[in-house]
Amino acid sequence: MFFKKFILTTLLIAIQFSIFATVESITDSLMNVAEQSYGLPKIKAYFDLSYIYQFNDINIAIEYDELALEEAVKIEDSLWIARIYLDLGYIKKYEGDYETALKYILLGKKISESAKIKEIQAIAYHDLGIFYYDLSLYDKSIEYYHKSLNLKKELNQQKKIVTTLNNLGLVFNTLKDYDNAIKYLKEAIEIRYNINDSIEAIGPLVNLGVVYKNKGEYHISIQNYKKALNLLDVNIFDGHKNVYLEVVYSGLGEVYLGLNDLDVAKEYTEKAIKISENTNNLNVLSACYQTLAKIKYKDKRYKESIELLKRSQNLAEEVYNKREMKDNYALYVNVYEKLNKIDSALYYQKKYTELQESIFNEGLARNVANLQIALQEAQEEIAEKDISITKQSQLNYFLFIIVILTIALVGLIYRNYIVTNLANRRLSESKSEIELQKDDLERKNKQLAEAQKTIRDQNSLLLNVNADLERAVDDRTKELARSKEGLMKAVHELDLFIYKASHDLRGPIATMQGIVNLGLLDAREESSLQYFQTLQKISANLNDVLFQLIEVHEAYQRDAILERFDAEEFIKTAIAEFQLDDRLKEIDIRLDINMNSKWVSDRKLFKLILGSMLINASFYKKTRGESYILIKVEQKEKSLNLSIEDNGYGIQDQDIPKVFSLFFKGSPKSGGTGLEIFAAKIAVEKLQGDIKLIRPRGNMSFMIELPKLKLV
Repeated sequence: MFFKKFILTTLLIAIQFSIFATVESITDSLMNVAEQSYGLPKIKAYFDLSYIYQFNDINIAIEYDELALEEAVKIEDSLWIARIYLDLGYIKKYEGDYETALKYILLGKKISESAKIKEIQAIAYHDLGIFYYDLSLYDKSIEYYHKSLNLKKELNQQKKIVTTLNNLGLVFNTLKDYDNAIKYLKEAIEIRYNINDSIEAIGPLVNLGVVYKNKGEYHISIQNYKKALNLLDVNIFDGHKNVYLEVVYSGLGEVYLGLNDLDVAKEYTEKAIKISENTNNLNVLSACYQTLAKIKYKDKRYKESIELLKRSQNLAEEVYNKREMKDNYALYVNVYEKLNKIDSALYYQKKYTELQESIFNEGLARNVANLQIALQEAQEEIAEKDISITKQSQLNYFLFIIVILTIALVGLIYRNYIVTNLANRRLSESKSEIELQKDDLERKNKQLAEAQKTIRDQNSLLLNVNADLERAVDDRTKELARSKEGLMKAVHELDLFIYKASHDLRGPIATMQGIVNLGLLDAREESSLQYFQTLQKISANLNDVLFQLIEVHEAYQRDAILERFDAEEFIKTAIAEFQLDDRLKEIDIRLDINMNSKWVSDRKLFKLILGSMLINASFYKKTRGESYILIKVEQKEKSLNLSIEDNGYGIQDQDIPKVFSLFFKGSPKSGGTGLEIFAAKIAVEKLQGDIKLIRPRGNMSFMIELPKLKLV
């Protein structure tokens, strides 16, 4: 992690100098945009100004972020609100105000999650991974890095995936879980090569060298360091090359020291020192002088080792690098013990112990702060749960309203069905009345013709009477035609109403089912799960009722569309499809098909008959023992006979006359909507067939006879 922090710091310094070169002209231009615009351009201008001032005046940077936030809130731009909160969190963390930083980052996370802005969610999770890593809360860091990684993979953000993989490798390296660290860093490197971005592979390669060095696998560490060196020679300009070179050379010095190859270790360490003196990187210089001191110690040149340790210690104290200071004290103890200067050895042993205790106390204080931060996050989660409970109450009320509306719609559909049947019966009666009147007129005309032979003097009067009667019949016929047209229009409007009402209701029901499914995923309490499961069952039943009503209505209104097809293959395919239904999975469906040629019928109506009869049989299955449904199909000269038999508990004798009625259910135990047999009956009648109940109990059996139809 030390090497990564150093690289980032140096790059930021380089960027800072570049920005300062033109900062005045850039800020003036951005200020003009911010003052003369509104909405998104204003937000972007303030946000860019904040970014510029982050490198020299953090307070001004915060002010510009707050101005950008104010404008984003005005136009309700969730994306920019979340981005600005994350930027404020970054600035506050840089200041060391971790409590406020966490507050801002969590706000950015919450807003991006609510608005489902996955790009910003990924950034928020990544920032939380860095935040918790800095606080040594490694489990939380890994959790949020993985959340960020999953979103970046979903969005196919290859370069950003590499950054998260690299950071995960650093976390596991800190935990000394070197195998996982290696896995993530290798994956990062592989992606960089796959997208032909070898420059960005340098960082993960250097970190991989560090991990293998820490693991003690020095030869593999050297391979990765040298791969990084090769990429540096090819791809990086001198301006940035030194940033990587001093880290690589310093690392190679430590690796060769571990291999006890002191000359090579010294060579690489001195190269690192030469570069670091130019870049003025005191951390790397301190580490390099410590490595040279270790080399002199192993070479038994103890006085030279002490001189080098003094240099390392002075630099470490200047940058307050406690790790280097502690390692220097330990080496001082070993050197003075070899020189037999016990007082000096004891002095540095005491220094080592005091520093160790100081580090421990700082860790303890950090853990207390971590607990406070964890408490803050828990409070945020409780607040979110309260909001969720409120939303759930509103949802329950909404679901109740939907149930009431659904029941009302079902009643309306049934009422309209009855009205339609009544209108059709009246139309049929009117037609019969017209035919009777026509027959009566023909009979009277015949009588009048016979009477002409004997009553010549009344001919004129009878002709007038006949003309009057014909006019009356014509007027009556026109009136009936108008009535029929009105009835047909009413039926059409009723069809349109039922269709729109049914389909408009399916949307809310589908929405309700989706919300219930989300509730099942999020609910943790047993009572909540039971409520959601009950709602799920109710919504599924409502959906079944609505779907079957639509099917029945469509079957009732449509004309048969005849075509010739392989009925045996069609039946087998349909049965295989129906067996995917949960209600039929535990039932053995047996087929006995005797077909010798293709059959002419309506595929949709034929399939509706099969499906309705199978689903109906499933509701009468016994709770114990094997359940089966036997379907026999026999093709005769002028008909196709279908027998559907099951071994369920059947129906009572008093219910036999009602079995083909709308919404009939043979037993309180049976499920379903009571539309299954009715739907099958409608489809059979549309195909000019007949359906009968052969056996009501025992092995309950229905017989369906479909006549042979001809293609027009």
